[in-house]
Amino acid sequence: MKERLLFLAKLILVSSISFYLWKSFAAKPYILFLNRSIYFIRPFFINNDASLRVLNKIPYFYLVFLSLTLATPHTPLLRRVKLILAGTLVFFAFDFLTVFSGLTSVAGSPKYLYLSALYHTIPPILAVALWIVPNLNEVGNLFEKKVSIPKPSLNHKHIRICPICKKERAGMIDHIRSAHGEKSLRSWKVERFLARQGLSKAL
Repeated sequence: MKERLLFLAKLILVSSISFYLWKSFAAKPYILFLNRSIYFIRPFFINNDASLRVLNKIPYFYLVFLSLTLATPHTPLLRRVKLILAGTLVFFAFDFLTVFSGLTSVAGSPKYLYLSALYHTIPPILAVALWIVPNLNEVGNLFEKKVSIPKPSLNHKHIRICPICKKERAGMIDHIRSAHGEKSLRSWKVERFLARQGLSKAL
């Protein structure tokens, strides 16, 4: 539980910083870079303003992937760096291909609606998959339900179930005497229990 809370706190912190940096410093340069990347091919397609529709959503899913990757505990540094680089390339390629595909369709056409559905469905799946698949062990350990197994008592063989209160207790005669009174030791039910357990009242 403690590790999960720490992961959640790190995720919130990293997400907040990432989204702030994106909105404040990186969004405009990225849009400019992507527009420049398709500058020479845009005039040859039907919908040459497609890039303006695409750029406000996909990067946010990339930031979700980035935040999850950075916040995941026990991930080796080298693997973390490789995942971030690979995720960056994958999301940029998807963004570029989305813009490129949008250039070939007219708004409202069946092809445009199909591409729009893919555009809204694939990025969130991609963000979670790119985080979970390479970090199966780390994510599994993070969300695995840990059950604490008590250490076996050295006197486990002397633990018995009280015939009166049905609770497990060691030192059964002392327990009956202190919890239920001296008279309880003389009851037929308790005497039969002690005889079956091989216990003597003198103990």
